Parts: sequence; C-alpha cells; structure tokens
Amino acid sequence: MDKYAAADLVSEAAADTPPDVLVAYGSARAIAYGRKCRHRLGELGASGAPELFAVPGVAGLPTPCRVQDELRHALFAPLSKAGLPSVLICDPTVMGEATDTESASALVEALARCLEAYLSEAYNPPTDGIALEGIERSLRTLRRDGSDTMARRDLMAAILNAMLAQQTGIGPSQIIAAALRAAVGSMLDLGAITRLL
Repeated sequence: MDKYAAADLVSEAAADTPPDVLVAYGSARAIAYGRKCRHRLGELGASGAPELFAVPGVAGLPTPCRVQDELRHALFAPLSKAGLPSVLICDPTVMGEATDTESASALVEALARCLEAYLSEAYNPPTDGIALEGIERSLRTLRRDGSDTMARRDLMAAILNAMLAQQTGIGPSQIIAAALRAAVGSMLDLGAITRLL
C-alpha cells in the first residue's frame, strides 16, 4: 500500500473523531506515511492538521533521496519545513532493534552526508558546525560495539546531524546512490552504494 492509500484509510477512520496527534515510528517510509496522513487530515478537517510525533529508528530520519516516489522533487528542492514533524523523539534504545548491517549502512550514509555538507561550496557556518559534529560522532561510533548504548546514541546523533546539515544541498554520492537505487530497485542498500562511491 502506498502512502496516499494509507492517508485515505486514516482520514476515513478519523472522519468522526479527528486525532490530535499522529505517531510515526520506525523507518523513513513510516514517517513519510505519517506526513502524508497529517497533510490529508489537515485538508479535510476544520481544526487543521494534527501534530506529528516522529520516533525514528536507524533508517528513520528523512534524507532527501530516501523515498523513491519523491526522488525527482527531492533532487531539486530542499526538505519542506511544512512536512517536518512537530516533535522528533530521538531515542537511542530504538536503535537496538537494528541489525549490524542496517547500523553500518546508516553510519556510512550519515558520514557521507556530513562530509558532503561540510565540503559544500555553500557558505553556512552553523551547518558546517553541525556537519563537523556529525563527522566526529560517526568516527567515534566506528570504533564501538553496536550494542553499546553510548554508541547507539552517537549513531542517532550523527544521523540527526546529517539530516540537519542537508540545508547546504544534496551531495553527489546521495544523488548517484538514489538514482542507482531508483533504476535497479529497492533491493540495493543505499549505505553500500554510498560506501562504494
């Protein structure tokens, strides 16, 4: 089921009693579904869109090239502020559900995104600072066991830094990796592609 069909189902279920809050938990796809449901409920309801609480997992923070059906838009436009969650709960214990492969993939993506943001020609000192911290946390996480709570916290913080550093634009490894994944299919791991690039 795509996010538009899911949004239709949620809006039908909430027709009589609109929710105050939607909670999106886990993957970036789940959070994209939550964003679409929130938008649809806002269109239908007189009281406006409900709050969106996002609790991302290891692959849950949005990256402009993550969702295939938004790829063309994401390549040419920054992440819309209107689509951001009202509350973002970054809980490192959620990272414990991730496999070693998922964690390694997310770590490589975060490191690449922070490096590309820092090396961007765009002048944005706050973003440079966020990107540098993301690089430091990523490198610190490389040397730790994934079951360590502090390592999971640093990984989640590095992923969050990578997302926030996207204000300078999307880097070449993200564009190429997303294009390859869109051409071949979702079976490709973006972290593995980014590592090769």
